[in-house]
Amino acid sequence: PELRGVIFDMDGTLIHPQKWMFTRMRELLKITKKVDILTHISSLPPGVREENERLIQSVEEEAMKEMKPSAGMWELLEFLLGEEGPIPLGIVTRNFEKPLSYYLTEVITAKLPHNAHTPIFDPVVDRSFTPPKPDGAPLVHVLKQWGLEEEREGVLMVGDSRDDMLAARRAGVWAVLVSDDEDVVKELREEGLVDVFIPTLGELVGMIKGGLTAEE
Repeated sequence: PELRGVIFDMDGTLIHPQKWMFTRMRELLKITKKVDILTHISSLPPGVREENERLIQSVEEEAMKEMKPSAGMWELLEFLLGEEGPIPLGIVTRNFEKPLSYYLTEVITAKLPHNAHTPIFDPVVDRSFTPPKPDGAPLVHVLKQWGLEEEREGVLMVGDSRDDMLAARRAGVWAVLVSDDEDVVKELREEGLVDVFIPTLGELVGMIKGGLTAEE
């Protein structure tokens, strides 16, 4: 299919993975790995909910200060905006507004000043949009903004987690997994949740040039 647009996850996809962040959150919330952090918080009574929301935001803000672009990020963005493009690019993250804004200004715009007045990513969707991933709704929201609801077979969702792959499946777009975690890759592939696997973002350039084909 002809490439129509790319939706990116942020943490662990556009940004170098900071796995300690989720471990710390779960420790603070006293929940196991099997419990979804946002689902847990939304199930709490008012008051307690806000208190727990502040706890995870403090971890996210700490991680924000250590943000580094993931391997191949610039190579892929330059390709999508230049040689291939410009292709519509969006972000759908389960993070909150402040780290997302920091990424856009300090990591992206700081390096591409000539694009300062033209958002590279539009729209950008944080967790204030409900329901969040793994629901497909935030991705469908992006498709609507782009006018691509009827051409979603040409849209990629690029992410590093089960939530990203499930959201892609539910929204009817391509599920592109970027991960160097062999166990995660094996598990998600076996569950049939992955159309394309790449170890780093830069690998996607060659795949797009060669014509994307889904895994059997």
